[in-house]
Amino acid sequence: MEPPKLKRRNTIVEEAADSLIETGQKIEELNKKSVMNFNSVNPGLGFRPQKDPESELIALNTSSWKPTYHYLDIFLQSYESGRNTSFIGAHGRSVTFDYAKVIDGTPCAKAKQFGMSSGTPCVVVKLNKIYGWFPRYSSANLPTALSKIDSDEKFVFIACKGEYPADEDNMGHVDYYSSYPNTEIGGVNFKYFPYRNQPNYLSPLVFVHFKNATKNVLINVECRAYAKNIENADLSNTVPKGIESDESEVEEEFVPKRQELSQ
Repeated sequence: MEPPKLKRRNTIVEEAADSLIETGQKIEELNKKSVMNFNSVNPGLGFRPQKDPESELIALNTSSWKPTYHYLDIFLQSYESGRNTSFIGAHGRSVTFDYAKVIDGTPCAKAKQFGMSSGTPCVVVKLNKIYGWFPRYSSANLPTALSKIDSDEKFVFIACKGEYPADEDNMGHVDYYSSYPNTEIGGVNFKYFPYRNQPNYLSPLVFVHFKNATKNVLINVECRAYAKNIENADLSNTVPKGIESDESEVEEEFVPKRQELSQ
């Protein structure tokens, strides 16, 4: 009886490599599909400007506002270069996101220094990307004050409020500039979903304008995203922030949840 033939070492290595590749592909497929199988998810909210990616503070002094303006301007450069570049959105359709059209002619316009020089800053809030996730429309889970908002278009709504009653009073009026045609609330059109790592993709932005925040107090503000399949219960998609200012200085502090899924 002949002894069993031993596989050559390079054959064993090749088979092991093929197995690893196949396993990796299966894991990747599961990761992509798993998002679609959950009833709800928690896409984190990101914000700009940020002086330091690890910092949770946005500071603005109206007598030296240019550095803060500069950080936001740098962030928007990729949006500037992609203004007229299309990418694939919902239902395979070609879409574009032109941030300048959102804010031109508003207090958040670049020509008005994003509100920095006047001490009424505009802050960018955006949904972080989740591969393959598509939002589902519902106005039922909107805050009471916004529950009457409706549209023929479908949007992920974004709204900010004071964390406590005193914060609500001190925050003053906030306007939103976004792809939703109403300054009472921010919105991201469903046409920009799903994200599938497609070329030229730009995460749509919501500009939040703090028009008349009370001076000389710390104001805690929370921003949340709303859709039928976004779970707000644990606030993991919340961007809390604080505003503290005097007559010559405005400071804004953001404390994003570390559950953010991507920048």
